[in-house]
Amino acid sequence: MTQATQTEPKPKRAKKAAAADTSITAYKGMDKDMRCRGYQFEVGKTFEHTGAVVACSSGFHSVEAPFDMFSYYPMRDGNRYFEVRASGAVARHDEDSKIASAVVHIEVELRLPDIIKRGVAYILSVAKGNVAVSGHAAATGDSGHAA
Repeated sequence: MTQATQTEPKPKRAKKAAAADTSITAYKGMDKDMRCRGYQFEVGKTFEHTGAVVACSSGFHSVEAPFDMFSYYPMRDGNRYFEVRASGAVARHDEDSKIASAVVHIEVELRLPDIIKRGVAYILSVAKGNVAVSGHAAATGDSGHAA
């Protein structure tokens, strides 16, 4: 007779970069001075990271789902939002659409209507099955509902 053993689930971790180079349209929040984690960015410029690319640890971070920017850079304190092109080695985060990349090109600054338009387009592409993404839902209170 064999006895089954129960193991603890592994904690979710940031994934290391994929070996193949990719190019992804992504979105990046920054402070009012176009700084992120002390790094100074500029529209129209390309920035390269040397060394390992690991989500939540190293590389240039951005998100594939536009509304995920607000988790990292809320709409306050003059934070600004940009469409970027992430390329080179890319590592994905398990919790949302956050990625880290070896190269990031700052394309254009986005205003709220731009973010809404891109966010809705992203959601529709996920609904049509054109984008692989994990879903998250939460509800609180006596009458909370989530799907």
